[in-house]
Amino acid sequence: MQVGGTPDRDAVDQFALRVWQYKQGEVVSLMVHLGERLGLYRAMDGAGWLTPGELADRTGLQERWVREWLRGQAAADLVESDQEATSFALSPEGALVLAREEDSLVFACGAFNGGVAPPEVVDALVEAFRTGLGLAFDQTGPDTAH
Repeated sequence: MQVGGTPDRDAVDQFALRVWQYKQGEVVSLMVHLGERLGLYRAMDGAGWLTPGELADRTGLQERWVREWLRGQAAADLVESDQEATSFALSPEGALVLAREEDSLVFACGAFNGGVAPPEVVDALVEAFRTGLGLAFDQTGPDTAH
């Protein structure tokens, strides 16, 4: 890594890509939270290949929103997609991690509850950085226990 002097253009591009990948992860995290909260993963569990319309019918959600969610999940490689992106499926492995809270030791959706921290938690973190004092459990927000 070069320190000082004129930035190397390729190094800038690589650094920017790395930063934007974190933002991409933030968006995927929010979509995982929504998939769990809206019951999308549970509705896909064991259902085989589903169109967005079929998943919307199963969940009582709007097809257009479900379609965009599914495409994002496929782009993140969390659900399977056919070549035309018209049908989607949740793998058995995905079901254990994303859909089966009650019987899976690897269920992960609870960790995505709410996505980015609520404003009051962010404010408390800012103060923690200023004071050096950590946050009490009660300051981390109600979703922490989930």
